[in-house]
Amino acid sequence: MTATVIVTGIAGVTGTATVTVTETAIVTGTATAAEIVIVTETATVTAHRNVKAVHAITIPALNPALMQDLSAMPDADATISNSQISKALSFQLTKGKGNAKLFFDTSPVLLRMIVDSMEKRRKKRTGRNFIRPGQRMPGNGGKMLDGNKVLFSGMQSTGNLTLGNYLGALKNWVTLCDEYMCFYSVVDLHSITVRQDPAELRKRARNLLTLYIAAGIDPEKSCLYYQSHVSGHAELSWILNCFTYMGELNRMTQFKDKSAKHADNINAGLFTYPVLMAADILLYQSDVVPVGKDQLQHLEITRDIAQRFNGIYGDVFTIPEPYIGKAGAKIMSLQDPAKKMSKSDENPNASIYLMDDPDTIIRKFKRAVTDSEACVRYSDTQPGIMNLIDIYSACTGRSVQDIEKEFEGKGYGDFKMAVGEAVVSVLRPLQERFSDLSGNKDYIDKIIKDNAEKANYYALKTLRKVQKKVGFPERIR
Repeated sequence: MTATVIVTGIAGVTGTATVTVTETAIVTGTATAAEIVIVTETATVTAHRNVKAVHAITIPALNPALMQDLSAMPDADATISNSQISKALSFQLTKGKGNAKLFFDTSPVLLRMIVDSMEKRRKKRTGRNFIRPGQRMPGNGGKMLDGNKVLFSGMQSTGNLTLGNYLGALKNWVTLCDEYMCFYSVVDLHSITVRQDPAELRKRARNLLTLYIAAGIDPEKSCLYYQSHVSGHAELSWILNCFTYMGELNRMTQFKDKSAKHADNINAGLFTYPVLMAADILLYQSDVVPVGKDQLQHLEITRDIAQRFNGIYGDVFTIPEPYIGKAGAKIMSLQDPAKKMSKSDENPNASIYLMDDPDTIIRKFKRAVTDSEACVRYSDTQPGIMNLIDIYSACTGRSVQDIEKEFEGKGYGDFKMAVGEAVVSVLRPLQERFSDLSGNKDYIDKIIKDNAEKANYYALKTLRKVQKKVGFPERIR
């Protein structure tokens, strides 16, 4: 059996120090350290002078495939063979003038922390942190539903969807249905972290699910459902709360942002929001989750929670990977191109809503913020024009270069009108389909009922396994 010494230092610092392992005391508890070295009971190894901390871990927990992976990584500075730690030890790291006393943790959780940390550094170096359509995800255990890889995503049933929501997410969801078993949720549980009018919330939830279908998602092929109709989301969220650390949640930037916006209602649900999101994803053994850069932090904590749970109880959850859509789908505010177009923007001229009528759409584009250069050019110095070009390109399929040529020598008035008309032509069929579906109550009700049953069926598969792993009594049937 082989163990690997993992040493990470600060770039630019040279020199060596000796890390000596001695049996001095039996200690308990979980240590926290900035960096980790796997050592053995009697080994002496050479490490960088600037090693911050030392940990030990029970070597039998490492399987051969994992050891090969770790040994091949650039972070591995030395190897120790035929070793095993059998008792708890304390260690001293000689570093410059001072000593740092560190402790030993035998739990599988620490093993997963080490592996997670190594994996993140490797993917950051190699650029293998994202997948592309059709590419097989590494290390996910091969779990599938009905022979297909699983994709999960959802939208909150608050506010009115914007052009940014459609071009950046909803439009792409339609094509993803051909590649994955898709679960698209109306995440109404998330919505109540901010106070909602009950009747309005119900209305918007139904409208959002109807918009999913109007956009072209087949409810027979994919699963479109209300999050609140699948109790497994809340049940799994509570269990995962018990495997999530306060420090992890404190680092979530979205909690800080929303707390600032809703200072009069900083509730526990807002704080544990990422854990419910993790439950949403893990409940269906999701392989991929379409995310923007602003959502990567939430997916990372989902992966951390899943790997921590798997480290304790075995192969329970599939570890999800981010699915990053093609570039050019990030639509910015028409009044402040430094911000994303948002359904919660207080300025009604900043966003194009999916149900806006043609006159309103044209008027909003005429008022869009541009600049004084009077040249339709895709340049960082012209963020307003860049945003309009992105919108026009997404609606027409034309390249940036073709758009620049088309409007060469023309004024912003002509360009804004063309962008507005392109958006109207894209949204018109969606609006008409939405109107038809909204008038067919029985059809929508059947979809809600059937898809809730489908979602519950798959959710219970994961939930029952998790409940058994943590020790809950089995249900008597």
